[in-house]
Amino acid sequence: FSTALGDRVYFVGDSIIYPLRARDLAPAPTLEVEGEVTDLVTTPSGDRVYVATEGRSVVEVIDRYRDEIVASVRLPGPVRALRMD
Repeated sequence: FSTALGDRVYFVGDSIIYPLRARDLAPAPTLEVEGEVTDLVTTPSGDRVYVATEGRSVVEVIDRYRDEIVASVRLPGPVRALRMD
């Protein structure tokens, strides 16, 4: 996964997100979420990252400038996919 502006690239391993700066591939702090990541999408500006995890009805919101989860959005059922429209 990458941001729309191409300044970050995200790799996912089970419940850990590994962000890298695209220009020099320097790692940013890793982020751990509850459960296995099933989908990840960035806002068009790339300032927020939304993360869905297996069987959970919560979407985690990551602030890419602070490199931390800043919010959790509860939904009525499990999240199967994310789409930025």
